[in-house]
Amino acid sequence: MRFKILDEAVTLTTTPDNINKATDVYLYNSHSELTGEASTRTVSLYESDGTTVVGSFALTVGIPVIINKDPEQKLKVDGDNNVTATKVAYLG
Repeated sequence: MRFKILDEAVTLTTTPDNINKATDVYLYNSHSELTGEASTRTVSLYESDGTTVVGSFALTVGIPVIINKDPEQKLKVDGDNNVTATKVAYLG
């Protein structure tokens, strides 16, 4: 996986965030690294209003993913603040 970093990583929270209007977002769940216990987190994608859910997925500990979204769409995580989100350009 190759990508160009376009901004600083931010901590994903339970409040929907458009991650600086990113279209490609690198997500990483570090929960087990911080607590010693593995915990999958549910990441949800919302329309720009922050209330209409587009979809969601389980983000496994230690396995990064890059998702593509519209600039105005927002992401949030279901619980602890152990998921980071970084605006990137996906290169393949």
